[in-house]
Amino acid sequence: MKTIFALCAVVLLAGTALVVYRLNRPQHFGAPFAGTPAVAIAEVVKRPEDHLTHDIRVEGTIGRQCPSTGCWFFLAGENGTTLRVELSGLGITLPQKKDHVAVVEGRLSKNGDTFELLGNGVEFR
Repeated sequence: MKTIFALCAVVLLAGTALVVYRLNRPQHFGAPFAGTPAVAIAEVVKRPEDHLTHDIRVEGTIGRQCPSTGCWFFLAGENGTTLRVELSGLGITLPQKKDHVAVVEGRLSKNGDTFELLGNGVEFR
């Protein structure tokens, strides 16, 4: 009987550890990261023309996000500067992650009078 209780406790503990691991690990969508250089969002917003010809990686906190498919969001940097991130090119529905940290790799693009990051891949942390 003690063996059965010990075995049940081990299985319960292992299951709990697996659930905690799965909930806390980063979620990645889109292309694997290629190791592009990280750039601060404030730097991208300040001098967007410097970043139009190559891929970049940015990290920040998600503000407003597309309510239906999560295909776009505004990413805030350390000083509160925001950058619009467009992920509709991935062709998938993304989870709602408002107030979570995200890392995005992609190419900056001019959209009218503003600039936005067209993401190739995103990782929610």
